Amino acid sequence: MLQPRSVSSLLSQVLIPSPLTPGKRPLSISLLSSSGDPLCSCTSAASASERSFDLQAGSSNPTEYGSVQALDPSENLNAYSLVALNLWNRHLQEREAENTTDWLEVSVDRFNVILKAVGGVESPKWLLLMICEAEYPKGLALKKVENLGVLIDQQT
Repeated sequence: MLQPRSVSSLLSQVLIPSPLTPGKRPLSISLLSSSGDPLCSCTSAASASERSFDLQAGSSNPTEYGSVQALDPSENLNAYSLVALNLWNRHLQEREAENTTDWLEVSVDRFNVILKAVGGVESPKWLLLMICEAEYPKGLALKKVENLGVLIDQQT
């Protein structure tokens, strides 16, 4: 049986930056029930420079972070998750018709959202949901989610 502390610890390990991608890391990872209800989530802490506004004289956009235009991603993770879960439900319907994979990758704004079924392909026990910036290598993100799914599945 999964223990909350062990799940949280496993999820947070996925957010540790890789030496292969200095300065880049996933923004969040969540374990969801098969119906999409959140069970446990971890987010990476944004650096102070990512959180501070660029309020230079003459700046016409108060939501501009340096040269990157966007709101703090942590404020939008729930919205991205809902979009991805909606697409996941469509994916499940297509999977029945076309026998597609047990994962889904979606680009939303300047982020990639990855959903992976855990605990069985036909009727998964859980879903893993990772959100990372578009610049984060998709292959590395997919591998992290896949490995995490194996670890979680082994603990049950």
